[in-house]
Amino acid sequence: MSGSGAAGSLLKRAALLAFLGLLLAFAAAGVAGAEEFVMQWERTLGGREADRGFAVQPTADGGCIIAGETFAGRPYPTGWADALLVRLDASGRPVWQKSFGEVGHDRALSVWPTADGGFAVTGVTQRPFTRDADALLAKLDAGGQLRWLKTFGEAGEDAGACVRQTADGGFIVAGTTTSSGAGGADIYLIKTGADGNPEWEKTFGGPGEDTAAAVRQTADGGFIVAGQTFSSGAGGYDVYLVKTDGAGRKQWERTFGGPGWDLAGAVEETTDGGYIVVGRSSSFRDGDFDIYLVRTDAQGNKRWELSLDGGGFDTGKCVRETANGDFLIAGWADPGGGPVAFYAAAVSTAGKKLWEKTLAGSRFGREFAVQPTADGGFVVAGWWAEPLRNLEWRNDDVQVYAARLTPRQGP
Repeated sequence: MSGSGAAGSLLKRAALLAFLGLLLAFAAAGVAGAEEFVMQWERTLGGREADRGFAVQPTADGGCIIAGETFAGRPYPTGWADALLVRLDASGRPVWQKSFGEVGHDRALSVWPTADGGFAVTGVTQRPFTRDADALLAKLDAGGQLRWLKTFGEAGEDAGACVRQTADGGFIVAGTTTSSGAGGADIYLIKTGADGNPEWEKTFGGPGEDTAAAVRQTADGGFIVAGQTFSSGAGGYDVYLVKTDGAGRKQWERTFGGPGWDLAGAVEETTDGGYIVVGRSSSFRDGDFDIYLVRTDAQGNKRWELSLDGGGFDTGKCVRETANGDFLIAGWADPGGGPVAFYAAAVSTAGKKLWEKTLAGSRFGREFAVQPTADGGFVVAGWWAEPLRNLEWRNDDVQVYAARLTPRQGP
């Protein structure tokens, strides 16, 4: 073989190896597995008065449970609402709709399916004609019948933002209080038994505004709380992470962010014992919000942080660790002049973006709740204002909005 022929063969072989290397790199990065999402179904639900959805969780049968508020049955124009729960089946059809509350304004802000097939709900109940509000915790059975309702707080504004069932069958609630603590608003953490009676209550924060967005029980029996603080950090609001033991005693606290506003939306414990937080941040772009991810070790020390620009006012709503150790996140991208888009992305265990996808919807809103489902899809809950319809018995104000997004099947 001539020298030129040998050189040409080597070049072709090198090119082929380089091409194969690129394919392997893309596959390793997860690009080949990037998901397209499609709308499986969407629904609006409600009566003649305003109904809103604030939280959603998938259920074991492929459906979902939505928590929110309803003004149905309340005398106009008091502005008082009841807490609302709506149960949907796997096709988005209503199974039941229930409302409950006390005398004033009641709002459900978080819901969690319980081990007995029922649901735990937290939120806020406000007394009529006052600013005095208490955190609310309720337990309902599988048919939506109220089993008990408890309130927590003193002479101030107290609210529950997130509820989870604990390993002992009780409940943990994270929220906000101005009734006690270090000043301003503080994170409010409540542990109850299975009957909803309090076992302990704790507050965390400083002299400024400190609020909770999410809580999880950790593998060691303690709790991790994610929120935001105006009391300390790099400036503005910063992501605030607090780790406690099983009795609510603070083990450590950390802040994350830059000179802008950095806000948490969700937190999960990772398989290595650390934590992953998703939310939004204006520290990376001038005035606009990006989706913000922070990964820590078991002591809350930052391993990496990442901002994701979806093309507008962006916010992260949920995050989960995948089987291969990467992270799937979802939220919203609001361009400000067009429809809000559902945003999903995969991020490697080292904090590198692998892929991102968007799906625009005419009824999406950037404050809507999003939660992942077992099949790799997502459930969505929010609210939708319909035009007045004189000839139909439909809501002429605001309805609960629900949607199911699934990965596209096939090529």
